[in-house]
Amino acid sequence: SLLTMSRPAGSARRRGISMAGELASRGAATTGLQGRVKTNLLPCSVASAHLLIVDSDRNRALLIKGLLLASGDDVTVVTDVDAALAVARSVRPDVAIVSSAVTDASALVAILAHDPETRKLAVLALADPAAAPALIAAGADEVIDIPVQPAQLAAAIHRLLDATLLC
Repeated sequence: SLLTMSRPAGSARRRGISMAGELASRGAATTGLQGRVKTNLLPCSVASAHLLIVDSDRNRALLIKGLLLASGDDVTVVTDVDAALAVARSVRPDVAIVSSAVTDASALVAILAHDPETRKLAVLALADPAAAPALIAAGADEVIDIPVQPAQLAAAIHRLLDATLLC
């Protein structure tokens, strides 16, 4: 079964308005491509999102990277907490995709959610159902189930971008 968990509406660490009206007024559209989601939903002048994948399973990380590159996003892959923090602080990606397989994944999510340098970064966690509540409590904006379904991943990323990339 697929699991998607989000932070309760009143507990979000970032406040933002829905971009639905803004996107509609700018003519955004979604087009399905052979079961994959391809979008041009990024607001304002943003041509593509920069995404950080943090996963100790290199094969899964590269598979997710391939899916995201096909959508036109810029993607950085790291396999540990220290590298993730260094990239988050220097590159400042739009969304961090953090796998629960990473050692200290909950600690990483908590740092990303609360550190003044990274707290505006949206955090999407990938986890089995048992690990999801701890990642939400640590500060993840959303959690989706492993194994990752491409359409579910794309939808979650776009929800997070809609909430954070405000003009």
